[in-house]
Amino acid sequence: MTMEKGALGISFTGTGLGAVMKPYLADILIELWSTGGEMSSREAMSWHHNYVKEYGGEAMSRASYINGLNDLVDHGILRYREVTGRGGYRRLYKAAMTPTSFVQWLSSQSNRIVKSIEKELILEGVITS
Repeated sequence: MTMEKGALGISFTGTGLGAVMKPYLADILIELWSTGGEMSSREAMSWHHNYVKEYGGEAMSRASYINGLNDLVDHGILRYREVTGRGGYRRLYKAAMTPTSFVQWLSSQSNRIVKSIEKELILEGVITS
């Protein structure tokens, strides 16, 4: 899958959530939606490594999980709370959107992008309005 830097992007060869986000993040997001729970980046990594062993796929580095989860926070898809423990602070991630609100958000983002492309093409004289 060709993906820009960050958690989200469009893959025209992907399907489902894998068409708009990295597959390992899609797996974790589905798990968070299914359980309604929360996970630290370490728990997400451990859960996903076990998921990969059972169902196949590619395990990632811990940094990839941390960066991907934080990207989903930046987009408002996840939220987190910080807790303290041995070793300092850590984030516990939880879904900020329901599956339905995610689909609605994604639809509005897609429409915004298509309209901006159309506007750009009109301004460049490539198409007429």
